[in-house]
Amino acid sequence: MLVYLILLYWMSNENEKLEFVVEAARRDFLGFCMVSDQYWQTEPHHELMANKLQDVADGKIKRLILMLPPRSGKSRIVQEFCAWYLGKNPNKSIINTGHSQGLLENFSRLVRDRVNSDMYKLIFPDTKVRDDSSAVDDWKTTTQGTYMIFGVGA
Repeated sequence: MLVYLILLYWMSNENEKLEFVVEAARRDFLGFCMVSDQYWQTEPHHELMANKLQDVADGKIKRLILMLPPRSGKSRIVQEFCAWYLGKNPNKSIINTGHSQGLLENFSRLVRDRVNSDMYKLIFPDTKVRDDSSAVDDWKTTTQGTYMIFGVGA
């Protein structure tokens, strides 16, 4: 990430800087987190999780379990990952399961809101939530990707 910052510093044209940042966010999951959320703060364990999730997206890891203490940012980083992954693969499906339907609905809203954000549209202009399929528990992209949730008791 330091190399990105150094290169960005030396660019003089604002359009060139914007395109560089957008391309970095498309390519690099942690870069996406930093660009799409102005309040994002990266700690070492966030970098480790982001690198492992990047490996999942790149097909280097088939299964991943994140086990960290409460309030360590697991949910937040996985929400961002779901949005980034759908941006890179707008025709793929994500199924999110958990212990609470309410928590998952909140999770889904945050991912869907990220996909609908202006910055996201700049990074992934081809990934959009379908107007006729945007229910919180099951929504689709315009290229037939899906995001579904299943909580206990649902």
